[in-house]
Amino acid sequence: MKINKLFILLISLLLTSCNGNNLSQASINHDLLNYGEYYKVENETANNEYLAGMCYMEHEWNNQLNDDNVLLAMKNLGVKSLRMWMHFSYFMENPTTLNQEKVDKMHEYLKKAIDMNFQIIGMNHYSYHHEGYFSIGKEKRVNFENPSSKYSIWLDDYETSWYTLANEFKEITYWEIDNELDNPDFMYIDGAKNDVLNQTEMAHISLDMLYRGSIGIHKANKANNTIMGGLVDSNGLGKGSSYNNVYTGNNKEFLEIFYDLIDSGEHGSIYYDDFFQIAAWHPYYYQGTADDYFVSENNKIYEIIKRREGKDKKVFLTEFGWTDLAVLDKSQNIIDLYTTLKEKMPYVESLHYFLLFDKFFENNVGLFDSPLNKDASPKDSAYAYQKVNNGSGKLDFIFRSIENEKNN
Repeated sequence: MKINKLFILLISLLLTSCNGNNLSQASINHDLLNYGEYYKVENETANNEYLAGMCYMEHEWNNQLNDDNVLLAMKNLGVKSLRMWMHFSYFMENPTTLNQEKVDKMHEYLKKAIDMNFQIIGMNHYSYHHEGYFSIGKEKRVNFENPSSKYSIWLDDYETSWYTLANEFKEITYWEIDNELDNPDFMYIDGAKNDVLNQTEMAHISLDMLYRGSIGIHKANKANNTIMGGLVDSNGLGKGSSYNNVYTGNNKEFLEIFYDLIDSGEHGSIYYDDFFQIAAWHPYYYQGTADDYFVSENNKIYEIIKRREGKDKKVFLTEFGWTDLAVLDKSQNIIDLYTTLKEKMPYVESLHYFLLFDKFFENNVGLFDSPLNKDASPKDSAYAYQKVNNGSGKLDFIFRSIENEKNN
């Protein structure tokens, strides 16, 4: 890896000398040397016109909703950015074969969303296993230098899967690679979830996934932007993560390990943007509002990224929210949250609220009651979201599709 960097330096100097005092070329060569080919200066600065984000899983409602009304409700709320669940397990039969019916429907949905000027982020946290199935669990990182090992084949399939998905959905140019990379509830060995991985083990697997996923995504479209699968302290912001009574550490500690491993050169590159061009985490703060502690803990995470990379890097807070029962005033919390982001956290481009609707297994999380109810009413928190994000228009829609209405 040091040889590759030295080679790039020599080429950079040669190109600069050939172009005389061409400062523009010198700047390009400097960026290539220091940050690699996937560095984009625009990814250093957040465009907070997209600050109002929303998590939405279109296909989980099994075609029971009126997509036009859902999109219009989000538009009226003031939503500017959508984080869409785009799982391999839903759209694919295997790493190279897509389910065309599901793909066609999603293209239709995405066209409507893009025509309404939503920014789209696609996220997947599944992977394909050689036995012939997709799962959230990962392969064990053993014999990883052997190209025919189970782990290496798994990574090959992972890269191919990302290429297949991103190549099909070229209308999406932001892709989040996996989810909660430091959370043992997502980062575990398939079939052995209770054997909790430590942070170093999780970081090794995460970096392999980010590097290979990025290759597939950029092969599909060089204009694509890769996003780190959002980190999280599952015990609450600043309090680390635990699973099966095992504490694994906090996301600040994970990031330091993460960067140490990239710097070692053992994961394919020493350029941070080869793994993720945009940073992401989930600042769940279960009982609190966006107070000084919230700002301070988020700033500490960002300062690690800035210090380790030697540059700014914009951030998507790709998942965050409160249940109705966890806080005294969810509406005021939402107003405080987006106000604080605008005023005190300028590195954040978007925060995707979790969720739009209540669900049967995650009741009381949404801004609306379950859309399958005849009276899927907007809650007070929906009007608070609309107010703080300068939305306008009606929020009381019938969300169930006409076909679903007839069947009920």
